[in-house]
Amino acid sequence: MSDLTRPDGKAAGWDRLYEFTERMLGPGLGKPLVAAHASLHPSEDLVAATTEVRESLSGRATARVAVFSDGNAELLRPGHRPSWSPDGSRLAHLVDRGVQVDEACVALDGQPERFAWSPDSTRLLVVVAEPRSEMSNLDGSGIHPPALEADGWLPNVSSSTQHAAWRRLVVVDLTTLRATVVSRPDLNIWDATWCGTAWILAVCSDGSPTESAWYAADLRRLEVGSGDDEVVVKPDVQFGVVAASPAGTFAAYVTSDLSDRDLSAGPLQLLELASGTSRPVSLPCDVTCVEFIDEESFGFAGVRGLTTVIGTATVGGDVQVLWESERETALGASPYASFRPGRTAFVRAGYATPPEVCLLRGADLSTLVSLAHPGSAVVTESGARSEVVRWTASDGLELESWLHRPDGAGPHPLIVWVHGGPVASHRSTWPGGAPTFPYLLSRGYAVWHPNPRGSSGRGADFTSAVRGDMGGADAGDIRSGVEHLIASGVADPQRIGLMGGSYGGYMSAWLITQCGLFAAAVPMFPITDWTQQHGISSIPYWDEIFLDGRPYATDGQYRDRSPMTYVSQVRTPTLFIAGGLDRATPGGQALTMHRALLAQGVATECVTYPHEGHGTKDLSATIDSAARISDWFDRWMSPEAPSS
Repeated sequence: MSDLTRPDGKAAGWDRLYEFTERMLGPGLGKPLVAAHASLHPSEDLVAATTEVRESLSGRATARVAVFSDGNAELLRPGHRPSWSPDGSRLAHLVDRGVQVDEACVALDGQPERFAWSPDSTRLLVVVAEPRSEMSNLDGSGIHPPALEADGWLPNVSSSTQHAAWRRLVVVDLTTLRATVVSRPDLNIWDATWCGTAWILAVCSDGSPTESAWYAADLRRLEVGSGDDEVVVKPDVQFGVVAASPAGTFAAYVTSDLSDRDLSAGPLQLLELASGTSRPVSLPCDVTCVEFIDEESFGFAGVRGLTTVIGTATVGGDVQVLWESERETALGASPYASFRPGRTAFVRAGYATPPEVCLLRGADLSTLVSLAHPGSAVVTESGARSEVVRWTASDGLELESWLHRPDGAGPHPLIVWVHGGPVASHRSTWPGGAPTFPYLLSRGYAVWHPNPRGSSGRGADFTSAVRGDMGGADAGDIRSGVEHLIASGVADPQRIGLMGGSYGGYMSAWLITQCGLFAAAVPMFPITDWTQQHGISSIPYWDEIFLDGRPYATDGQYRDRSPMTYVSQVRTPTLFIAGGLDRATPGGQALTMHRALLAQGVATECVTYPHEGHGTKDLSATIDSAARISDWFDRWMSPEAPSS
C-alpha cells in the first residue's frame, strides 16, 4: 500500500482535509451553500433558483428549489431548474423522473433534463432522457439509471444493431396533467423551446441518440400537433443556447466550436423564422445565456475575456450593458441570468464574494439574499490575493489569467491549474463549495488559472484556434505563461506543479512529456492515448473534429499529440485520478500511462474512485482526492522547504 494511503484506504492527509472542510462547510449544513439557474417572477421581486444543500459532510449534495425575496430565503422541496410561468401564477421545476408544478407532480418515463413554459402558461415542454441514456460530461458522464434496480450481473452491451436510449420531447398539458411524446422515435432531442404556441424549436440529432451525436446536431422546427419536423439551421460547428420570442417571430442561438454539451459560449445569431434567414448580432461578449423579454428584445449573459457581461438588446441591434465585472460572475456552468421587462436576476459570486442572489432594476444592482455563512470566512479571510496576470505568447498573442498567491514575498511554489474543455475558461467564481483550491492556498501554494487559446470569451477565432491543434499552441501558451511568472519573481522555478481535469487532465499528462518544467503533476480524468480514447469514449466524434488526423492511422495527431507516444521522456512524479463510471475519459486512460511510468521507474500513483464519473460528486471522494493532491505536491515541492 502507498505511504500516502492509510490502512483503511483513505488518503494519509484525510483528517486534516476533513477538519478544513468542516470549518469551511460545516456552518452551512442544512442551508443553501450555492445557487444557480435563477428564474425571476414576471411581476414580483421573487427569484426561484436551484440551490445546493448538504445535511452532512459526506455523500452528495441535494439539489433543492428555493425562492428568494428581499432578505428571505424559503427552501422548497428537492428539485432543480425552477421556472415561473409567464403569467406568474405557477412555479414548476424538475424532479426525479417527473416535473413538479406547484403541488402537482407529473410522472415521466425517464429523467427530465430541461423544460420550458408555453407562452400562454398552459403547457410545459420537457426534454426527457430515457433510462440508460448517456449523461453529459458536466453531469459526470455515466448513464441515467434504469427505473428499477437491475441485477448486478447483467452485462453492458454495445452492438451495431442496438442504439443507446433516446431523449424524447414531451408536452405536458397542465389542465389534464397528461404527458404526450411529440417527437418521432428516431429523433434525439438535446434542447428545445416554444416558438409561439403551435411550434417548437429543438436542437436534434436525426437517427442517433449517442452523446457523440450532439457534435453534429441541427436546429429543427417541429409542429406540436403532428410532430412533423424540418431543419432550419445546419451549422458546421456546435449548437449552444437557443431561445425564441413569445409569438415565434424570431429565434436566437449560439453556434461555435464547443467541446462539451451544456457548456456553451460564442457569437449569437438572430433567425427570422418567416424567411428562414439568420444574421449575426453584435454583442460585447461570447454569449452563454439568452432569453427573450418580448417580441422585440432579449437579454443575454456572457464572457469577454475574464469579464462577465449581462445586458439586453433589441432585434434591431440596440445593445445596453446592465452589469459587468472582472472580479465577479453570474453563477452557472456558464454565466446565467433571468430577464423580465426592466428587471434582471442572477446569482453573483467571485473568488472573494460568497454567492448572492441579486436583482438589477435597469442597471441598479441590489442583493436580495447573501448565502454567506461563518464558514465562508475560511475563504474570504485566507489572506490570499487574486489578481489578473496578462502575458504574451511566443507568437505575440496577449493572453489572460488569474493568479492567486499567498501573503509574503515570492517566489512561491506554483500550481498551474488547467481548465477543462478545451472550450471553457477560468473566471472569478466562488471556490468555497469544495476544499481543493482553498486548501492549496492555505498551505502556501500560489495557484495559477490560465486561459490559453481555445478558451471561451475571446471570440470565435480565438476559440477555433484549438481545433486541429490540441496540445500545440495552447500548450505553448501555458509554458510561456509559466516562464513569465518565473521571470517576474512570482514562481519558484524548482517548485512548479501542474494539474487539471478532463482536457486539463490531458494537458497535465501532455506537458510533462514535452518539457522538464514541472516538479509534480496531477492529471485528473485525463486523456493519455487519443486512439484508445476514440475507441472507448462516449464522445468519439469530438476528437475527430478537434484533432487533425484519422483515429486509426499510424501517423498524424492521434499519435503525435498522445502523451503515451512520448511517455519514455517523463521524469515528473505523477498522480493520476480517475472515475470508475467515467464514460467521457474512461479510467483506463489514467491507468495506461500510470503503468508505463511504473515500468520506467518514475514515481507515480493512480487513484480510481469506483462510484464516481467525470469528476467527484460525493464529498468524501472530493475530500480524499484533495488530500492526495495536497500530499503529492507537498512531497515533491513542499511550500515549507524553499529550493536552494
